[in-house]
Amino acid sequence: MYWIAFAILSAFCALAAEYSLRRTGVSRIVLGWLGPAALLIVLGLQDWARQPVKETPLNAYVVGAVLAPGAAFAAVLYLKPRTGQLFRCVAAGLLCCVVLLAGALASFSP
Repeated sequence: MYWIAFAILSAFCALAAEYSLRRTGVSRIVLGWLGPAALLIVLGLQDWARQPVKETPLNAYVVGAVLAPGAAFAAVLYLKPRTGQLFRCVAAGLLCCVVLLAGALASFSP
C-alpha cells in the first residue's frame, strides 16, 4: 500500500514545485521544497511512531522527506526554460517517486 502513498506524495511535491515557479526569492524555496519537506517529515514521524516494530530507521524518513521534494524542485527549475508545464509536472513527479522508492528500498537493505 505504500506505493499509493508514494504516488500521491510525488504528485503533491511536483505540483508544489510547479506552483512555486510563479514566486520569487525565498517564497519559491519555501513553497517548492521546504513546505512539502516539512509535511513529509510530519507524516513520516507519524508513520514511524505507529509501527509496532521499528523496522525502518527514523533517519530514512527524514532523508527521504528532504530529498524527494528537493528532487522535484530541482527538476522543475531545470526544465522550466526547456519544456511545458505538463511535462515538468510529470517529470518532477516521476523523479520524486523514484527518490522515495530508492530511499525506501535502501532502508530495508541489510
